[in-house]
Amino acid sequence: MKIFYQLFLSLLLSISTPLLADNENTLLSQPIPIDQISTFLAGIPQGGPFTEYEQTHEWQDFSKDFEYRWQSIQEKRLAPMRAWRDQYLGPITLPLFYPMGGPDVLNALLFFPHSAEYLIVGLERVGRKIDFEMLAMPEKRRSYFENIQNGTSSLFQRSFFITKDMSKDFFDYGVLPTLLALLKRSQAEIKSITFVKITAEGELLECPDDQAQGVHILFFQKGHEKPQTLSYFRQNLNDYNIHQFTSFLKKKAPLATMFKSASYTPHQVGFAKLVEFVLENTTLLLQDDTGLPYRVLQQHQWQLKYFGIYEEPYGESFVAYKQPDLARYFIEQKAVIRELPFRIGYGYGKVPSNFLIAMPPIKGLESTNEPSPKPTP
Repeated sequence: MKIFYQLFLSLLLSISTPLLADNENTLLSQPIPIDQISTFLAGIPQGGPFTEYEQTHEWQDFSKDFEYRWQSIQEKRLAPMRAWRDQYLGPITLPLFYPMGGPDVLNALLFFPHSAEYLIVGLERVGRKIDFEMLAMPEKRRSYFENIQNGTSSLFQRSFFITKDMSKDFFDYGVLPTLLALLKRSQAEIKSITFVKITAEGELLECPDDQAQGVHILFFQKGHEKPQTLSYFRQNLNDYNIHQFTSFLKKKAPLATMFKSASYTPHQVGFAKLVEFVLENTTLLLQDDTGLPYRVLQQHQWQLKYFGIYEEPYGESFVAYKQPDLARYFIEQKAVIRELPFRIGYGYGKVPSNFLIAMPPIKGLESTNEPSPKPTP
């Protein structure tokens, strides 16, 4: 009887052990959700499969640094920006077109938290797919942390990315890690990532990451019932390259458009088609003086609401883009120009900032622009 029991027990173990092993292997083989990977890249503790990595000195240092820098901008910068947005912009649901935005998820979500879709354009590489297995390599983890720290440094300190540094900061891993980290810090739950390119007909097509022109991210913001999408595209917007891209964008119109620290691109020769596209497809424009020139908006009789102070561009690099007519406007219409309770854009913390909310004229009605400056004799 005893021998029979031992044989029975051995048989039972021989059957159950493979089953237990199969279950364990199945659990380990299941892919880690991109939201959890993004949480790790944002320096937010979560445990689970990341417990071992979160105990490393490099991740703990990275997490503390990210948390400190994130909290340091909340009260002094982001809180007054949210209050200003709620007073003057309200809940805009239009798709947001953000040219020359780079991976600036922070300001896109802050000014337009209710947009169903965010279309951000930059010249930096998109980056490759990020898997949990990649994070098992210490040197890979350190590279991601460095990519995100360098990539967000100027954004946190100055509210914008420094153009000459971006090609270096995002060269190895692209903008994707920074996009994901900023989304998670903005309390978004990331559902999926798709690498995409735009066809000659202006259609969005899924493709392998090594062929991608852009990345399409589906996410939920905290407190929002419906999903939103963020698409980053590596795209030159000059007159020679813009046609195929605008064929895609026109299907999203009408748009909200934002220019911030845009290197005065709309002022430059060779970007006339970008200006034309914005004028024809934008219902609400938010920009500093690096966006569409004042004279262009006046010529097309847009409705303008200026905030802050404008004197001239900050820095020697942009001295060619002075707008004397805009400077006169700020002097002569001082009584109707509203205060801007935060600093943003070039010269951050050194010179006053300016912002504009503009809308195209209402057809059939007289322009509601604020009074224009008197013409120069």
